[in-house]
Amino acid sequence: MEKRNYLLRYYYYFKKYTFPVYVITIFFSHVLITTVTAQNKKSLNKNIDILNKIDFITYTSIYKTSENLNVQKADSLISNNGLLPAKESPSQGFSKDYFWIHFKINWKSHKSPLLLELNNPHIDNVLLFEKTGSIYNKIGYGGDRNQTFSNRVYKNRRFIFPLKKKLEETNYFLMVDKRNASVSFPLYLWNKDRFEVEETKQNIYYSFYFSVLFIIAFASLLIGLLLPSKIFIYYGLYAFFMALYLFTALGFSFEYLYPNAKHFNNYSRVILMLLIAIAANKFLSIFLNIKAHSPKILRYLRFCNKLLIGLILGWILFSGLYKTYTIVLLNITYIIFLSIFILVFIASYRALKSKPIYANIFFIAFSFIILGAALYLAIEYGIIDESVFPIHPMLLGFGLEIITLSIVMIQQFISIYKNKNTIEKEKRALEKQNLDLKSHTKKLKTIIDTKPNTHLNIVLKSKAKLHTSNIQYIKSDGPYLEFYLHNKPRPEIDRNTIKWALSILPASTFIQIHRSTIVNSEYVKIVKANSLLLKDGKSLNISRNHKEAVKDVFETLKTDN
Repeated sequence: MEKRNYLLRYYYYFKKYTFPVYVITIFFSHVLITTVTAQNKKSLNKNIDILNKIDFITYTSIYKTSENLNVQKADSLISNNGLLPAKESPSQGFSKDYFWIHFKINWKSHKSPLLLELNNPHIDNVLLFEKTGSIYNKIGYGGDRNQTFSNRVYKNRRFIFPLKKKLEETNYFLMVDKRNASVSFPLYLWNKDRFEVEETKQNIYYSFYFSVLFIIAFASLLIGLLLPSKIFIYYGLYAFFMALYLFTALGFSFEYLYPNAKHFNNYSRVILMLLIAIAANKFLSIFLNIKAHSPKILRYLRFCNKLLIGLILGWILFSGLYKTYTIVLLNITYIIFLSIFILVFIASYRALKSKPIYANIFFIAFSFIILGAALYLAIEYGIIDESVFPIHPMLLGFGLEIITLSIVMIQQFISIYKNKNTIEKEKRALEKQNLDLKSHTKKLKTIIDTKPNTHLNIVLKSKAKLHTSNIQYIKSDGPYLEFYLHNKPRPEIDRNTIKWALSILPASTFIQIHRSTIVNSEYVKIVKANSLLLKDGKSLNISRNHKEAVKDVFETLKTDN
């Protein structure tokens, strides 16, 4: 009940506040960038020196071509309207074309050094040329296909190009190659000094953000391994892969993890997306207990995981083939992702009756990441301009999601830890009781073994005299007792009861193993689980009610069957 109250409190709290915070953050981010951009546009139009940063894409002309042109040819075609104009947006959607971006800078109106920022770390190939008179100079280049990070002119996760001050107006030509994928080239013009200050601040924020995410991921994995608990392991993997994906999407992985790789940065995001989907699939199956209320959906989810694993192997083993069909395969991947989330949402709806708190928390938490992913896909398909979001929508969405889920997982850990402690205490108490019982049994056995044997001979109603050392065992048959002797082929029969026999036989050697059987321990060879074997080969059954007593007395003779 206490756990349920905690979760209810978290649920209503996040339901009331978290989603509005996300929407408000996006809204004010949009207002902020729109206001700053408008002010800077006004300043640029008045030819006032750039003091901060401007969204530069509207001051350029964008063209596309299916051919790989040199800069001279591109300039000639642009001058003669020979290239197809592209939409005036940094997000062009999926394309198989090369893009040329032409702009001019009047250096007479700018006193400070400038930097051109192409805020997309994942461009296959980018070239920047300046034209002075009739001379073309390549002043910038880079890319993450067939080039290492060290090839970049300016060592930064994005593409940064220093623009040197000239004596006159200068033409610039920027070639962007991102064929067979989503093409996006948000451009910003910076005051160089201001850029370096802002970049330092931004990196501090990112360091804090990713440190928290990786700590949560590794802590969950450690808890999952120590408990052990699969839900924490899969949650840790999900958080780790998602954090690594965002780290890569922002360009940090190419800068810090594999700067000398020439091809991996192209495919790492795709592989990480597939790993995220697999980990999320596993985590949610346990979190929502899908096996209990939606076994058919669980089978579909497992099939989706197999498809994802197959795509990962294909992406790694056949990278050349995947390069040719990148757009098709990415769309297939997105369809699988969509299928998984639809199935999980159906399962979570069904879980509302059995696990209402967890189902509602799932709806809240994953709405953030789904909204962030939807906005990111809208950017990739060119539906929304990337400059609308100064904060990456996936960063914000995942941050809110991980906060929501982590609070629930902390409560889950506390509950498991308390239950584990309770079980340990009960285990220790049972072990102590077991030791006390064994000690008590040994004392009783000692008393029995030391009790004087006063009944060496017994006399039956038939006047027959039997020496107890000759009796192998006694069986009750209705009102009669059958005394089986080791020195006679037929039993002695007497009208009497088992209770009478127990009262006169030595307790140190005779023990009851069944409601109708008493055995002389001196003739027992082997004690099994449900029977015992006499030295002459006869087998006698042990009843459930007498099993513990037999076990204690014949402990040294017991053997596994």
